[in-house]
Amino acid sequence: MRELRYGNGGYFWADTYDGENVVLLGSATEGTNRMETKDADGYQMVKEIIRVGQEPDGGYTDYVFPKEGETESSPKRSYSRAFEPFGWVVGTGNYIDYIDETVEKET
Repeated sequence: MRELRYGNGGYFWADTYDGENVVLLGSATEGTNRMETKDADGYQMVKEIIRVGQEPDGGYTDYVFPKEGETESSPKRSYSRAFEPFGWVVGTGNYIDYIDETVEKET
């Protein structure tokens, strides 16, 4: 899963139900607990990603996070869903401006 990519910069990550990161691009974050991670606005985004991911059909979480190579946070939307056999919540996401741009092109 660490090597899976899609589109322009798309990737997946996985956290256990208690917040330990399993996969995140091979970064130093792997193996650490992210449950209390907050975005620039103080929102506990990982806690919410894990919570909605455990809903029957998964769910979306909006938060802010810097784009690669940037320091200022931008609005981002993630989708997460539980993978019960492993006790993981698997997530992916993209920045709202990219999502809006894609929707505009399609319509």
